Formats: sequence, C-alpha cells, structure tokens
Amino acid sequence: MSWDILCGLITLVTFLVAVGGVLVRLTRTLATLEEAVRELKDFITRQSGKNDYFYKELARMDKEIAALEEKMRFARCFDEISL
Repeated sequence: MSWDILCGLITLVTFLVAVGGVLVRLTRTLATLEEAVRELKDFITRQSGKNDYFYKELARMDKEIAALEEKMRFARCFDEISL
C-alpha cells in the first residue's frame, strides 16, 4: 500500500466522519423542532378554547354595560324634567 492510497483513505474517512457528525446534529435538531411545533400546536388549541370563553364573557358584559347606560340615560331624563 502506497502513501497516496493511505492519504486518500484517511481523507475519505475524515470526510465521512465530518458529514456523519453534521447529519446526526441535523437529525437531532429536526426532532427537537418537531416536538416544539407539536407542543405549540397543542397550546394554540387550548388557548383558542380559552379565547372563545373570554370573547363570550366580554360580549355578555358589553350588553350589561349597554343596559346600565340606557338606565342612566332614562334616569337623567327624569332628573332634567323635575328641575
């Protein structure tokens, strides 16, 4: 075996180790990202349900405020008449 072949084999093995290391890190990162996206999707689903509840409560409170404002207008109308 000559030095040229030995240098070529060493270069080839070094290249394979370097590419393999990058692929392993890339695969690990993709798996982590997939898990994070799955958790984010679950969170968005839960938060959407909570948002619906709060929107309904805000609509109900808005109706109550409008009714109270109408009562106040009505009461002020009688106050102005009595003056």
